[in-house]
This record gives sequence, structure tokens and C-alpha cells, in this order.
Amino acid sequence: MTDAGNENFDRRFNDVLLQYLRSLSNLEEVPAGTDLMKLGLDSMAAVSLLLDLEEKFGVVFPADTINVQLYSSAEVLRSALLALMKSPV
Repeated sequence: MTDAGNENFDRRFNDVLLQYLRSLSNLEEVPAGTDLMKLGLDSMAAVSLLLDLEEKFGVVFPADTINVQLYSSAEVLRSALLALMKSPV
């Protein structure tokens, strides 16, 4: 991905993530290394977040990748999403 494409991806990812972390509404960016559950992401919001990411980025998270570790930080979730976007269909 080019730098411009990467910036666009990061902005889109961050915008989606912020919708599910309402306690961070005054921030423009989700802290990359902070546990998303500690930022207020509950189990229902986590499911909705994944569905939203799948729709917006055209991927499907395999069932075996969906676990608490996936939500350990924005960076972990971002990396998992990028890997899915790069993998062949």
C-alpha cells in the first residue's frame, strides 16, 4: 500500500473504531497500544465493530481469529485487518 493509501486506510480504520469507543469522542485518534476493552468496547460492540470493518473493507474475519487477543489494542486489530486485505481470496 502506498503512503497515501496507508493514510487513507488508517483514517478509515480509526473513524470506524471511534464509533464504537464513545468514551473517546473528544479524541481524533484511538491510542494504538491501549486495550480496546479498557477503552469501553464491550462484547456487543466488538461484534458490531467486526461486522462494520468487514463491510467497509471487504474482508471476512475467520472464526478462529476472533478472540479477546484481537481486541488487545487498536494496532493488533489494524494488523489483522491489513493481513486479511492482503491475503488472496
